Amino acid sequence: MNASVTAQGPSGLLSHLSNFRVELRSQGYSPQTIKLYMSRLRGLDRLASAEGIDLRTLVDRHIHGHSLAVGPAGAVMHVEGFHALVQYLARKKLLAPHGLQAQIEHLLSRFAKHLDVNRGLRPASIIQYKAVADRFLRHCFKDELQTQRLSARDVLGFLSAVGNHVRYINTAIKTFLRFLFQTGLISKPLAEGLPAVRRIRKQRLPRALSPDQLEGVLEAFPRATPIERRDRAIVMLLARLGLRMREVLDFRLEDVDWAAGDVLIRGKGDYFDRMALPPDVAVVLTEYIEKDRPATRSASLFVDHKAPLDRLEKGTNLHRQLRVMFKDAGIDLPTRTGSRVFRHTFATQLVSEGKSIAQVANLLRHRKLATTMIYARTDLKRLRQVAPPWPITKRRAA
Repeated sequence: MNASVTAQGPSGLLSHLSNFRVELRSQGYSPQTIKLYMSRLRGLDRLASAEGIDLRTLVDRHIHGHSLAVGPAGAVMHVEGFHALVQYLARKKLLAPHGLQAQIEHLLSRFAKHLDVNRGLRPASIIQYKAVADRFLRHCFKDELQTQRLSARDVLGFLSAVGNHVRYINTAIKTFLRFLFQTGLISKPLAEGLPAVRRIRKQRLPRALSPDQLEGVLEAFPRATPIERRDRAIVMLLARLGLRMREVLDFRLEDVDWAAGDVLIRGKGDYFDRMALPPDVAVVLTEYIEKDRPATRSASLFVDHKAPLDRLEKGTNLHRQLRVMFKDAGIDLPTRTGSRVFRHTFATQLVSEGKSIAQVANLLRHRKLATTMIYARTDLKRLRQVAPPWPITKRRAA
């Protein structure tokens, strides 16, 4: 098939629906959802054809967050299923970009390869850096990509408009600008002129659960539905191994070595390690895989239970549920506390058991010992032994 979205019919949309329906079935969408998507997309095709709008234009509108078509009496349409259709067309390479979008995508693909080959960034980090670079380019260029025209004013104007996460975005933009300079796409080292964003170190102690609180939360975690049992397996891994949420969601089925009783950890910066599975975690994990994990082509261990049954991308609902459980149990924690408290608890318990900071750093997979030093302040018993007495002076007689 031609590698573009041009096809028969006024809009070119209908010619893709048959294969798209097959794709939806293979991804586990219900017959009711597929029927709804097909109905909505046929309705969109009729409206788009009446207005002379082709599929390429519809895709561009969708990418930029605009309404897809105008319905009767001027009502705009945001069509269910169109996002899934766009993703399908992109996977099958039926969505050929053009104009500024094609130029940006080509540059971003080169940037992604640079981050992978030369910088060794993880796929998740590459996606985030690409997203920042994409926002930056669309902020600076409207018709044609001319990187040689980029100036310090463009960069500072973008950073002043981003709002939140300025420090992270500043880092991503510096990386992108250095890539542009190294490849000759800009003539000046604009990255070197960017001011550093000050990082304010948090001085409070890491918030952790007591051993009784931890066991109470694990025991009280709901397990009535497959999703609840999946989430409980995630929490058990977080609590018993001190993992980051992303490390748990990165697990693949082949990462668990049942014979050896351990699991492969994909840490930050492509650092790999194996950790032993505690017996209670192994039991919960086995039950989830054998009884509750949906049948899917995905190799991810933890998958979404809603179509397309792919890798579970984030634990937002789990974080919300944990906060409710903490509140119900009378555990006083900051409002935004989520799964990270289990990692803090894991580290704090290691310190209280007498483990050295170096041992704790190794189990947490910290590359710098300074990162782990915050947990040294949680062992108040040993701190009292090394703290000098507070000087006391006698008051002078009046």
